[in-house]
Amino acid sequence: MEFYTSESTIKSHITDLIIAGWTGRDKLAQLAHIEELESIGVKAPYFTPTFYKVGKELLTQSKNLDIIGDYSSGEVEFFIIKIDDEIYIGVASDITDRQIERDSVPLSKQLCPKPISKNVIKYQDLKDHWDEIIIRSHIHKGNKKSLYQEAKLSKLLRPEVLISEFGFSLETLPNNLIIFGGTISIIGEFNYSNRMTIELEDPIVNRKITHTYTVRKL
Repeated sequence: MEFYTSESTIKSHITDLIIAGWTGRDKLAQLAHIEELESIGVKAPYFTPTFYKVGKELLTQSKNLDIIGDYSSGEVEFFIIKIDDEIYIGVASDITDRQIERDSVPLSKQLCPKPISKNVIKYQDLKDHWDEIIIRSHIHKGNKKSLYQEAKLSKLLRPEVLISEFGFSLETLPNNLIIFGGTISIIGEFNYSNRMTIELEDPIVNRKITHTYTVRKL
């Protein structure tokens, strides 16, 4: 899989995909996300954060995806990947089958592709102002674009803390492993739109990573 930085193209042979859940730094915000999921029948986790290992083949940089059923929805997340001993950050969407999620969270995640951005930024370039970074998502209906999620990354565990919870450090994290960093609360109710735009914005230096994907429901 290829990724683009502001300086070069880098390649990675992805070894594993880990999706972290319930990664809120603020326990009240974390509770709000748990309550969102409980409202659609998803049981609260026994401990937080939680990590799900899913098939690396689900990762895609495509803008056109096929999904079975009408009840899958995406959520914006940052992702972490280490390539040639350098940590990079990109933006991803954890698409999940909401019906299956009521019975099995791991299975619900395994059923859906996981779109990620082609563009990434060195974590070293974000580290000093990480809490000011913004992630957001928009949903599209026809020509209308509506804000679905938006928050600063101060709401979520920092990469080094998240990686530590997973049992590694920035230095010992294996190369070519991708970790999704967890999501933020939605605005309103769950939406099953066929099109979503996900963004990671660095307002300090005025740069943004954006990825838009369209879902065809089979």
